[in-house]
Amino acid sequence: MKKILVNAGLLPEQLEVLKKKLEIKISEKQEEIRELLKEISEKKDSEKTGINGDRCDRAFEQVYTNVKEEDDKVKACKHFIEKCQKAIDRMSAGTYGYDFETGEPIPIDRLMSVPHTTKCLSTKEKMGSTICPYKRFA
Repeated sequence: MKKILVNAGLLPEQLEVLKKKLEIKISEKQEEIRELLKEISEKKDSEKTGINGDRCDRAFEQVYTNVKEEDDKVKACKHFIEKCQKAIDRMSAGTYGYDFETGEPIPIDRLMSVPHTTKCLSTKEKMGSTICPYKRFA
């Protein structure tokens, strides 16, 4: 029977570095959300300024498209924050650092590069290049 190590046998110092990386990523995405929400608000406000006729319709469509794109980016940031928080939660639970598909430990180099990952590179490659719907914005 295979012995399962707490947090894939990572040293406390390694976990602390990884946790700090995740916290920084969360903080950066929270700031990005604040900026995006500010942009959305400004675009909605600009929509209210009076332009008449066809120009108004075109301007509204452009504002709507821009706001939708910004809203999608906010959703992507929130999704990314959630992934990072789940990684921190797994650290607390002692289950961090394992590939969700194979149960094998994820190499430390991979975790240092992508601390929120749940897959080692070989698993990711086997699964193909399916992209999270929010990936393009994260």
